[in-house]
Amino acid sequence: NKAVLRVDGYRSVEDFKFLLDYVQQKAYLNTSLAEYLVEQKERPTVYTLRDHPNFESLTNLSSIRNKPLMVIFEEDTCGSCDALHDNILSQPSIREFMDKMTVVRLDARSRQSIISAAGQETTPMRWAKDMELNYRPGIVLFDEGQEVFRIDALRWTFHFQQAMRYVTERQWRDFESYRDYALADRDSILESGQNVDVRELAHP
Repeated sequence: NKAVLRVDGYRSVEDFKFLLDYVQQKAYLNTSLAEYLVEQKERPTVYTLRDHPNFESLTNLSSIRNKPLMVIFEEDTCGSCDALHDNILSQPSIREFMDKMTVVRLDARSRQSIISAAGQETTPMRWAKDMELNYRPGIVLFDEGQEVFRIDALRWTFHFQQAMRYVTERQWRDFESYRDYALADRDSILESGQNVDVRELAHP
């Protein structure tokens, strides 16, 4: 009668099956979910890393201090990475937020030497493992050298926009939690007479 796994947000059918296998096999007794997913050799190659106008090639991420940092972890087994590019990152509203940030995409299977946002020498593979990112694409938003928010599930565009606004407008300084901010943001939109319907904002 003990909870052994909790994940927030949506998962694709394929990704959800891995969660069920993780629990059914009682793999949680010996390894974290993030490590378990890396070890699944049968996961097929379904994705080729794509470029984006906002992506910057940086290896020292601790040098980003003048504006927020967005780090996107992708890999060739990522079944949702194409959807991220096609349905989210291509939208003008999202691009406006990305223009206010430094955006770096990392191959989560890479062993290339990098410096993390905290100034530690590591690799994308090790860094993703240390942060226990168990979803691809995993997105971590930093500001002033610290993690502010992470997107580790499928997100409707409305929720993605909220997260980007939370960081780029530095709302994290004024609210005790992201949940407090999200509720206040939703109420502000409704009070302005606009409708909040994530289904209408799910695709470009």
